[in-house]
Amino acid sequence: EESDVLRIVVLPWLAMGHLRPFLRLAKSFARKGHRVSLISTTGNIRRLPKVPEELSELVDLVGFPLPEIRDLPPGCESSMDTPPQKQYLLRTALDSLHDPTRKYLEEEKPDWIVYDYSFSWVPKMAAELGISGAYFCVYPACFLTFVGQGKGHAEYKLEDLVNVPKWIPFPSNMAFRPHELMRNKEMQHATESDVERFNLVKESSSIFLLRSSPEIESEWIELLAKQYDKPVFPTGFLSVADEENETPADDRWIQITDWLDAQPPSSVVYVSFGSEVVLTRKEVHEISIGLERSGSPFLWALLDRSDQLELLPEGFLQNVGDRGRVYSGWAPQVAILSHPSVGGFLTHCGWNSVTEALGCGRVLILFPVMNDQGLIARLMDSKGLGIEIPRDHMDGSFSGDDVAETVRFAMVEEGGGKLRENARKMKELLEDKEKSQHYVDKALEYM
Repeated sequence: EESDVLRIVVLPWLAMGHLRPFLRLAKSFARKGHRVSLISTTGNIRRLPKVPEELSELVDLVGFPLPEIRDLPPGCESSMDTPPQKQYLLRTALDSLHDPTRKYLEEEKPDWIVYDYSFSWVPKMAAELGISGAYFCVYPACFLTFVGQGKGHAEYKLEDLVNVPKWIPFPSNMAFRPHELMRNKEMQHATESDVERFNLVKESSSIFLLRSSPEIESEWIELLAKQYDKPVFPTGFLSVADEENETPADDRWIQITDWLDAQPPSSVVYVSFGSEVVLTRKEVHEISIGLERSGSPFLWALLDRSDQLELLPEGFLQNVGDRGRVYSGWAPQVAILSHPSVGGFLTHCGWNSVTEALGCGRVLILFPVMNDQGLIARLMDSKGLGIEIPRDHMDGSFSGDDVAETVRFAMVEEGGGKLRENARKMKELLEDKEKSQHYVDKALEYM
C-alpha cells in the first residue's frame, strides 16, 4: 500500500566507516519498498558504491557542496582525507550542511530521519518539522553500554576506563588498556564537543538502531535497552553481497587476484588497519618481522601514503618473496575477505572490518589502535572469535615474535582450531539473509 511506504532520510558522519553502513541500511529499507535519501557532501557521495539497479528508484544519494572551511585543506570531505590534528574541522564542515539539510527536509517531508552521533542539531530540527528521529549507531552495543549514560568528557577518570564499569551486571573483560587511551589522546579524535553531541543525539532520539546482531552480543543489546529505557533494534550486520564485485580496474589488482587464486584455501592472512590508522615506524617494523617469521602467506593493504610504504624494513619484500604481497591504496576489502584463499584477518578492530570478516568466516588476529577498537577486541576475544597480539598494557609495545606466534596460532596450530571452527560457525549464522532482513523489518514495523 502506498500509505505504508515510509519516506526516510539518513545522515551519516563524514567517514567511510559510517557512510557505508548507512548506505547498507538505506538499501535494506528500500528492499521493503520504502523511499530513502542519503545526504552527505558531493565528494563523499562520489566515493560510495553504486546503488543496485533494482533499488535505484528508491535510494537517492544527495550531495551538497562543502563550502570552504578555514584551515581545512581543499578536498578534505571525510576523515580519511583529513590529518588527525585537523579532524575537529570536519565538525565545522558537517555543521555547514545545516541549512541545505533543513531546506531538503522542508521540501521532502520525510516520516523519519536516521542520523549519526555527530548530528546534534538534527533532533531540534526534526521536532520543529514534526519528523521522528532515530539514532543509528555503527558501533557495537558493548561500546555504548561501556561509556554509560550522559557522562561529560571531564567526568571520565582514567580508572573509569581501564576497569570494567560497575553497571555491567555480568562477568566481562570490557575495559580499555592504558596505551589505547594514550593513542586516543594523541589522535585528538574526541573533544568535549564530541561527547556533548553524542550525549544529545542519544538522549533525543525516539529509538536506537544498532548495527549489531544478537548472535554476537545479545547480553549487551539487552543491557543497552535497559540503560537508556528506549527501544533498541539491532539491524544485523547488513548485507555486503552487492559489494563483493566492487574492485579496482587496474593491473596491480589483477596481479593480486592472480596471486590469491594461486594460494591454498584458507591459508592467507589479510592485513589491514583501515583508512585512518597511521602506524608508527616501530609498529610497521615489528608487524613486518612477525609476518616474515610466521610462515603464512599474507596480503597487506597499506594506506596510499608514501610515508607508510617507506616504513617497511629494508629488504622485507625480497625476504618474503612470493609468499607475501603489499598493496598500496584503496583495497576492496569485501572482495578480499570473501576470497577462498583468505583464512585470517590481522585487523585494527574497526567494527566495519570486524563485521565484514565475521560474515566471511575469517579468524581475527586483533591489533586495536584507537577509538572503540580496544573494546571490540575484548568482545571478539571473549566470544572466541579472535586472538589479540600480546602487548604491554602501559606503552603498547610488542615484538615481531609476538606477531608471528599469534598468526601461527590463529592460522595453523592445533590450539587455534576452536577459533577457526567458531569463525566458520559464525559465518553460517550470519549468512542467513532472511534473519538479517528480519531484524531490519522489526525496526521498520515500529517505524
